Amino acid sequence: MKERICRDGDEATYQPKIHSDRIKELYIIGTETGLPITVLVDYAIRGYVKAYYDEKKSMEDSLMEMEFRAEEEAEEQKERDLEDVDHFNDGSMYGF
Repeated sequence: MKERICRDGDEATYQPKIHSDRIKELYIIGTETGLPITVLVDYAIRGYVKAYYDEKKSMEDSLMEMEFRAEEEAEEQKERDLEDVDHFNDGSMYGF
């Protein structure tokens, strides 16, 4: 059987109640795998936290990409606007 979770460096913090249905589900998994419920909970929380931060990073990366594209488009529009002003100033806009 897997050893219990190492408590070195652990601090006393709030420990939320877990619904009895989840405990029953964890108990079944624990009997099937031979792992203590505390280890299963630790694995589940680690997996959830990793997935959360991976998703958060992915969303931040997407947002940064969108901001970068918006800045590029704004810069291109500014260049087009300047070209339009140049055509107006040199008279070519009127075919002279």
